[in-house]
Amino acid sequence: MKIAETMDLGQLLDLMATDTDGLRKQTMEQASEFRKLLVRDHDGQDTAEIDGGRWMALCCAVDPAEQSN
Repeated sequence: MKIAETMDLGQLLDLMATDTDGLRKQTMEQASEFRKLLVRDHDGQDTAEIDGGRWMALCCAVDPAEQSN
């Protein structure tokens, strides 16, 4: 999916990490914040082009549970 301010949050949410049970743990609000980070740092790129470690770091950046660790 191409990274842009108009990215569909539902589709982006599907690309975000899941917990160990395979259940979605992110919210639409987190997806919105994640989109802002992606647009800021990777505008115009395809989501598949982003390194997995970088992707997870950005996911963690919008996860309140990760911020308390």
